[in-house]
Parts: sequence; structure tokens; C-alpha cells
Amino acid sequence: MIILLRTTEISEGKMFEAIAYAKEMTTYMNDNFDTNLRILTNIGGKVNQIHFLNEYESHADIEDLRAKFIADSTAMELMEKSQEAGLFVGSSIVDNLYKTVD
Repeated sequence: MIILLRTTEISEGKMFEAIAYAKEMTTYMNDNFDTNLRILTNIGGKVNQIHFLNEYESHADIEDLRAKFIADSTAMELMEKSQEAGLFVGSSIVDNLYKTVD
């Protein structure tokens, strides 16, 4: 099992808008791409971060989802919506991959 944890910083003054957007995007992803994407926020540490967590069977599954996502016009419109609203600090996106140990 591969776990992808994407972390990004929320732009100053955009916390509530960013969380609402994250919920909208997560619902869309889960409904249309058969994912179990979850949103996490920090309890301590940097309070302006948000995390998106999903589990995959393999690296190939991650690449397959990315290709489907990029080809989906509604997903691209949702991405543009967040960019136009300036919800996230683009240069702050970090993807961490973890492998479960059985």
C-alpha cells in the first residue's frame, strides 16, 4: 500500500474558503475517481496548512489517477477555481509518499 500525503499552505486570510474548496474537490474526486481522498488540518504546528491523503495499491495507480484527473475537464475547472481565488501558496506544495510495512 502506498500513501500519498499532499501538503500545501493556505494563503493568508483564505482558511475558510480553502477548506470549503478542499471539501468540494474531495467530494468530486471521491465520487468520480473511486478514491477515498481525505482532508487533514493541523492541530499543532503550522496552522495554515492543509493536507490531502489518499491510499493506492501501487505507484502505477497514482500515475493512472493523475492521467485521468488531467483529462477530466471538471477537475481542471475546479483547479482553476482555486488558482483564480488564490487559495493556496503554489510553491508550498509538497508530496510525501509512504509505503506501509506489513
